Amino acid sequence: MSKFLNNFIINTKTTKAIFFDFDGVIIDSVSVKTEAFAELFSAFGEKIQSQVVEHHIRNGGMSRYEKIYHYFKTFIGEEINEALMMQWANKFGEIGLAKVKASAFKEGVLDFMETYQDSCEYHLISATPQDELEGLVKHFELQNSFRTLSGSPTKKAKHFERLLDECGYKKEEVIYIGDATNDFSASLEVGIGFVGVTR
Repeated sequence: MSKFLNNFIINTKTTKAIFFDFDGVIIDSVSVKTEAFAELFSAFGEKIQSQVVEHHIRNGGMSRYEKIYHYFKTFIGEEINEALMMQWANKFGEIGLAKVKASAFKEGVLDFMETYQDSCEYHLISATPQDELEGLVKHFELQNSFRTLSGSPTKKAKHFERLLDECGYKKEEVIYIGDATNDFSASLEVGIGFVGVTR
């Protein structure tokens, strides 16, 4: 897709809020996070590294915490506790953060956001950890673009439900823009509209 949601038009009479994912929607950073996972698990050998990369690609929208726990349990055959999982998640953040900061905006996303900023409220909902998400928003100078920022470890569906309640939106008044099957599943679980961005 050469332009962000090319030819897709939001009905501003019925839509009050747009929820945005971050990686792959606002920033073109999906591939660099794949590189970060490959680097993180490189010491475990090519087979496990390949399994990690394949799972990561197929499960966009899942938090790094869930992924790392799954990789150790399923691919490496080890149960890890929360403290160790957090250590690995922090290592991933150290590797990936610089790569994400060096990434570009998704082509056309800023024009899209400018088009609807006066008629819809914007909320950012991502699997990126909350503190890291806030730092990235500042880095890309998007502080004034979103009413709220919501990151992991809370799952996206829970954020959707909270925002519907706190902001008084009806489900049919909200659209979530994501790029992964997990994004679609979370939208379906809560009952809000979903629009998928291709990579």
